[in-house]
Order: sequence, then C-alpha cells, then structure tokens
Amino acid sequence: MMVWGGDVYTDEQLRAMPPLEGNWSYSIIEEGLYLFGPADAMDYFINHSCDPNLWLTDAVTLVARRDIQPGDEIRGDYAIWESEPSYVLEPCQCGSRLCRARVTGNDWMIPKLQVRYEGHFLPFLSQRIAAGS
Repeated sequence: MMVWGGDVYTDEQLRAMPPLEGNWSYSIIEEGLYLFGPADAMDYFINHSCDPNLWLTDAVTLVARRDIQPGDEIRGDYAIWESEPSYVLEPCQCGSRLCRARVTGNDWMIPKLQVRYEGHFLPFLSQRIAAGS
C-alpha cells in the first residue's frame, strides 16, 4: 500500500534544534528515533479503525490486511504504531463491531490486540511486548 518516508531525527537532534516549521506528522520508528513527514503526505490521511484493513510489516511499510476494494477507506489501527502515552482519540467513531470506543497511545499493551496484530506492530513495540513491558 505505502512506505512511510520523511526525515529521521534522534531525541538529541530534536532537543538541540529549533521547532520544525510547517505542519508535520511523525511516527516513533524506534526508541529515540522519529520519522517526520509533511502533514499532507499520503500517510497523514490514514484514518483509524478498530478493525483495520492495513497493518505494518516493518517500521515503515504498510500493507493490506485483507482485500481492499476501489473506493474503500484506508484504515489502520493506531495501536500498532501509536505509543505516545498522552495520545487519546475519544470517542472513536470507526463504527466497527470491534470498536474500543476510546483509542490511546497505550493500546499496544492490550493483550487481545497483541494477539490480533502479532508481528505487525512497529518493531520497537513488538520488542516491548516480547519483554513484557
């Protein structure tokens, strides 16, 4: 489906530089490593669903989880890549029968989701899950 792209920054670089100008979206691709892309890039328009039609195969590659027909909305479960503890999407309006009603940056810790998406979280989240954190 797509490969995330953009500029990669470490924690240290972000602390040392002035704020980025313009609108950006970012993803933590590894502990202390952030991928910043412009807010109008394709990945910015992926909406959330608690029963998504795409997921990750590595830190930057999104593939179809099931058949996607022309005109279908592209949706990912933010639990597979969102780990910012302060992140909250409430109420979730995905309309899925699996809807959690509230989506947070800690949803990757939900055991049921860990089983459902095994092998499809950001690699650093998979490592946290394997370590029991």
